[in-house]
Amino acid sequence: MKKIFLAIATLALAVTTTTAQQAQVAALKVTAEADASLTAINPEITTFKNGEEITVNGQKYALKVNKKGKASVTVDANSSANYRGAYPADCSSLDKGKHSNFRLMPVQLYKEGSFDRIYMPMRAVQAVNNTLTFKPMCGVLRLKVAGDAAVNCIKVVDNNGIYLSGYFNWDDNLGALIQRPATAAGVDFTSLDCSNNGQGVALTAEGKEFYMVLPAGVYSKGLKVTITDRSHHTMTVD
Repeated sequence: MKKIFLAIATLALAVTTTTAQQAQVAALKVTAEADASLTAINPEITTFKNGEEITVNGQKYALKVNKKGKASVTVDANSSANYRGAYPADCSSLDKGKHSNFRLMPVQLYKEGSFDRIYMPMRAVQAVNNTLTFKPMCGVLRLKVAGDAAVNCIKVVDNNGIYLSGYFNWDDNLGALIQRPATAAGVDFTSLDCSNNGQGVALTAEGKEFYMVLPAGVYSKGLKVTITDRSHHTMTVD
């Protein structure tokens, strides 16, 4: 009789625990807002695709987008209803939001007439009315290059040695990305891969526009830009 009683008690406890876990979720709407100058270059920056991943409070979740283009996500419930998000999921460390750091890729792929939105980290500070609203964390550098060559790569370096890619912390007071201590991973350049399946990107006499995502801020000593063509010729300008 003792063994039967223990088995029944264990079963009842397991059922109770499972029921409680299933109830601890929250359904959130997901939207995005961006400056008009960014949406003019890339209108897709304020839209999400079904299955794209974001992080909410340090955990990865896949978005659901309905036929009307409305995005939502079901996340683990937070007792204080405080939800912080990052897009794309791979740009943010999974640190439960305690000391959030964000990663900017040192190499971006060229996109005709625009920038690829996956290189633009976006952040949602807190859910309002059950809605997470993401906003861009970086700016975009636009370069216009004229000539008769085919560009293979464009590298941008900050003349002050400030990080342009790698890992950054987010400063709530400044509302900006700041470089982490010198011991943390960070580099003073960003490159745009224009190889284009071995064809490069052909320039024109009128000029071709190239776009790169960079940390927003004032670059007091300017940027050094190095352009390499398919014949391995280079040109460097400040």
